Amino acid sequence: DDGGAAAAAAAATPLAPGQRRYDHEDSSHANWHRHKKHVFVLSAAGRPIYSRYGDEQNLAAFMAATSGLVSFVDHLGDTLRHVVAGEHVLVFETRGPIYLVMIARTGECVEQLRRQLDYVYGQIVLVLTGSGIEKLFRNQNFDLRNLLGGTNAFIDNLLHKMDHRAAYFADALHPLRLEP
Repeated sequence: DDGGAAAAAAAATPLAPGQRRYDHEDSSHANWHRHKKHVFVLSAAGRPIYSRYGDEQNLAAFMAATSGLVSFVDHLGDTLRHVVAGEHVLVFETRGPIYLVMIARTGECVEQLRRQLDYVYGQIVLVLTGSGIEKLFRNQNFDLRNLLGGTNAFIDNLLHKMDHRAAYFADALHPLRLEP
């Protein structure tokens, strides 16, 4: 399988400033499907805002289809909360004009995945301070990525920590080690 060799080569290549390790992947890339947890943030108009793996622009068609699915269910007077498909769990959160979607095959329950989406949304709101979200309300074609400028690394780091620290799920404080 060349996918493993290509991934190893990509990991060994130094990244340019602002470049992320998985930016070269999209939904047609074999390695993209191997990740156990994907997170997508998009506007209600289907515009990509964030993707944990892959470049948002390369995933625009995927995100537009996701937005269409959420909007279709909303139009029927219902809310799409989650879907279980085999070993995959798809969790949907709608926050005004922002849709957050997590697709996972980690064995975590829906509420754990939903809490992770809450943290991601909190990180976005922390950066935008409400003004970007207001602009999105007024003009659904507004590209929030311009206002988030470079914060993907913070969201990536947050998601990585949530994958490895259970304290996030208990709303617990992390202990601070002190020198004796």
